[in-house]
Amino acid sequence: MNLNEYHYAVDPTFLKRLPCPIIVLGPHGTALFANQAFIALFSEIAAEAIQNGKILSIIGRWQEEEVVSFPNSRVPQKKWRLKRINQEDDREVWSLEEANQSPFQDTQFLSMMAHELRTPLNAILGLTQLVNQENEQKGLVETLHTLQYSGEHLLGLINDVLDFSKIFEGKLQLDPRSFNPKMQCKEIKAMLQSRALNKDIFLKVLIGDEVPELVKGDDHRLKQVLINLINNAIKFTEEGGITVKLERLPRGGNMLWLRYTIEDSGIGIAPDKIQQIFEPFSQADTSTGRKYGGTGLGLTISRFLIESMGGNIRVESKPGVGTRFFVSLPMERHQDEQQQFIPASLKPFRNAKVLLVEDEPINQAIAKRYLSKFGIVPELAENGKRVLQWVEAETFDLILMDLHLPDAHGEQLARSIRHMNAHYHRIPILALTSTRYDEWEDKTELAQMNGYLTKPINPALMKRTLEEFFEF
Repeated sequence: MNLNEYHYAVDPTFLKRLPCPIIVLGPHGTALFANQAFIALFSEIAAEAIQNGKILSIIGRWQEEEVVSFPNSRVPQKKWRLKRINQEDDREVWSLEEANQSPFQDTQFLSMMAHELRTPLNAILGLTQLVNQENEQKGLVETLHTLQYSGEHLLGLINDVLDFSKIFEGKLQLDPRSFNPKMQCKEIKAMLQSRALNKDIFLKVLIGDEVPELVKGDDHRLKQVLINLINNAIKFTEEGGITVKLERLPRGGNMLWLRYTIEDSGIGIAPDKIQQIFEPFSQADTSTGRKYGGTGLGLTISRFLIESMGGNIRVESKPGVGTRFFVSLPMERHQDEQQQFIPASLKPFRNAKVLLVEDEPINQAIAKRYLSKFGIVPELAENGKRVLQWVEAETFDLILMDLHLPDAHGEQLARSIRHMNAHYHRIPILALTSTRYDEWEDKTELAQMNGYLTKPINPALMKRTLEEFFEF
């Protein structure tokens, strides 16, 4: 079962509050389910058909992407575009989209706008991080911390909206691969520790001895869920702190199960509001949204991701005492859980010769400043032609390459470099991209890469990535 089948075919109640009219049809066009928007459009006709399992006379022979109007609907003059968003056995799920809808409702438009908004944000966040590290004036540092947090918050909002649009369109995909769950928890703690310390609360991670070194699952999406839950815990906690526990559950079968517990001593959630927090654009209390901010999409997306991976998420809470989220997930067993590949020898990074491939001047400046902190002065190439000139003339130990150059695509350029000689066949080439890994339509874009760094570059993550190839 793919991602869009779960909510569309198995649990259609997920769609009840969504604005687009949606109907689930059974054999011969019998009506099995319609959301509130569909029933409101056709009133008694739809309600009666669904209640009695009848064939809807308004349907006829629908064709994908056909534009139609419905004379017996509440808005007979409006034109609708038909979309079959899921089909399984004898069941089909159709949505009606306004043919003259606003471009803001179009997923492609959202993707384009998300990319455009990220570009200036990359510069804002990158420069802010640099000044934070280099300036000790207390007032300026506090101002920059606020600016950096605001930029990161805006970037998170963009990502939430884009993820939600992908869920609605059934286009959000999983990408399982081998990863170390213990290391992942430690990295998340290192990433969020400063936010907890700024509020004078603790953040600690407890990992059971039985947790394996390597498992196979979608580490990127799991990390997204854990960061969301821990960030929420920090946001709603004023005293005490947050404890994250990772343990292996004693279950048999081909899969092994991990359970993450995120416990805080925050404001808590009223019992009658617990299910509401998982609804789109919803928070436990409207005053909570005004005070703490947020789109109300984080937990909706988190639940969808966890359930799509075959797991479950539940919550226990008591107002004024705190909240505990439990995330249980099945993972594929790694064939050799205790062994990880470690290169035989690592070259000191301070002595490495680096080629930075980037066409945007502001991104060039940020990356060069980060590398300078490791004692590296990189050579610079702003287009594909200059890259090939450099690698023919010099021998580099590392290439950091933007995927989208004015005259070449990063993957094609990397392929050309790999075929130049034996040295370039094995050196690390890391992609630099504003696009998150899960947003790539074609994962072969990374075929010639040893890894990637997402802009805005996180200096700590950059160092951890480089530590796989060099000695610091």
